[in-house]
Amino acid sequence: MVADFFYINIDGPMKAFINKGGDGNFVGVRLPETAKYIGTKVTVTRSDDSQLSDFYVIGEGLSSDQTSTLTFGLGDMTSIKKIELFLPNGTTQSLSNLDINKVHRI
Repeated sequence: MVADFFYINIDGPMKAFINKGGDGNFVGVRLPETAKYIGTKVTVTRSDDSQLSDFYVIGEGLSSDQTSTLTFGLGDMTSIKKIELFLPNGTTQSLSNLDINKVHRI
């Protein structure tokens, strides 16, 4: 069994959440694991101009860590327009012409 997510509560039972897959598309962004990128907002502009956003955060939870890879579900969309990174220091990075269904390292 491969679990996608484990939930452990000090006063309760452990739970494993299993992703059974699907045929939806995605795009991933892997940020460098450096202090410069902590708090970065990543926005994906989809082909229909709708946007998805997430933040790279660390230190959430007791004795746990987060991945530096942010994953965005695209459903049946077959392309994206761009990915923008808004760093905490005020700089912005913009990436375009990216393939879907893969993780892009920044």
